[in-house]
Amino acid sequence: MINHPIVQDLIKYAGLNETQAAGAVGLVLGQLRKYVQPGDFATLLKFIPDAEALIKQAPEIKSGLLGGLANSLGGDKAKALLDINKGLSQLGIPTSKQKELADTLKNSVAKHYPDLVSLIDLA
Repeated sequence: MINHPIVQDLIKYAGLNETQAAGAVGLVLGQLRKYVQPGDFATLLKFIPDAEALIKQAPEIKSGLLGGLANSLGGDKAKALLDINKGLSQLGIPTSKQKELADTLKNSVAKHYPDLVSLIDLA
């Protein structure tokens, strides 16, 4: 069992199983690695225990035509959100549940790591 506060909150409040919860957290962290400043990501790594291990549990995202279109129309944020959506679907998390997951994730970070809220706000 993964004893990570954010993973546990996703299991408890968003109704995910452990694999989905760990993969979802790793997916978001992996996207943040791509799109935030390296110094900001280093700060995340200092605060969030086992971040690298969680990133390894995220599904691999292959960008296609829509990813390129999102990048050209909406920039990095749109591309990151599209990739997160694709990854969550690969984890078996339906689109209908993704808003609840995002809200739970945001609340969990605010509760456990309040200094990081501004860094993870992709929405």
